[in-house]
Amino acid sequence: MDAVGLPVLIPFREAVRESLFSCLLASCRATEPESRYSRHDHEEPLRALLSSGDDRLAPPPHRTFHTFLLAELRLAWLMLAPHLPRAAPRARCAGAS
Repeated sequence: MDAVGLPVLIPFREAVRESLFSCLLASCRATEPESRYSRHDHEEPLRALLSSGDDRLAPPPHRTFHTFLLAELRLAWLMLAPHLPRAAPRARCAGAS
């Protein structure tokens, strides 16, 4: 059986990271246009943001953190789906309705 979870998790995680940090650091860039966030050591702050689940952290246009994460997951799936092999139809078990 091929696992689909990991290939979806990687673009999902990258999309979430980029969206969150981009939104949170927008005011820094407005003040200092040349400012750049180093992607090194982003794991701990990213996990803290994700663990909080605070709706105020949801980037626009999302109103809740949950809908933000669902949208990012859908985006990751849509980016990945065309590159996945089509699954063969599963055989039905005898007696299954």
